[in-house]
Amino acid sequence: MILIPSRELADQITKVLKSFLHKIDLRYSLILGGHDYTGQFETLSLNPDIIIATPGRLMQLLTETDLKLSRVQMIVFD
Repeated sequence: MILIPSRELADQITKVLKSFLHKIDLRYSLILGGHDYTGQFETLSLNPDIIIATPGRLMQLLTETDLKLSRVQMIVFD
């Protein structure tokens, strides 16, 4: 999980990550405010290898769903 303070920075990191992931079999999910959350929550059901999230939307996700973060092995705070 990569926890990012702003949507703009999350978008930038996602673009760079995409350029690496097209050669590797890893999936990601981008979870951030200011965008439709339904599609974002659906990407989590695909069990992504990497979650890129802003704190506000992540807290919303944790309170509104039964998402468990017990399988998260590493958190990167940027």
